[in-house]
Amino acid sequence: MQVSKKLQLISMKGTKSASQIQISLQSKLAAFLWLHNVKCTSQFLPRDKLQMVIHAFVTSRIGYCNSLLFGLPNCELAKLQRVQNVAARLLTSPKKYDHITPVLRELHWLPVRFRIQMCFRQSCTTSLL
Repeated sequence: MQVSKKLQLISMKGTKSASQIQISLQSKLAAFLWLHNVKCTSQFLPRDKLQMVIHAFVTSRIGYCNSLLFGLPNCELAKLQRVQNVAARLLTSPKKYDHITPVLRELHWLPVRFRIQMCFRQSCTTSLL
């Protein structure tokens, strides 16, 4: 697996092994299962409650340990971006072929790549202080 080889190169303070990071990636990709479950119950929830549920079960998992994902290849980041896009579409229900960027802006959600970069910069800045 290329991901595990790439993750072994990451040496961050507080991580014990690359297998822990790999488990974190697998849990992020399992977010599609959560999205499916949320979609089944979305018709019974008002929009504000649906947004809380999506944030609790999906976007919080995408945002977990973002700084450890810094430097991953674009193909791996695209998988996480797809999870975020599906969550945004579920919340706002745009048309099938509408672009996702305006939807993400409306929700004030950063794309995954920028979230990772922001968290990495924040963790580097705090470790220097």
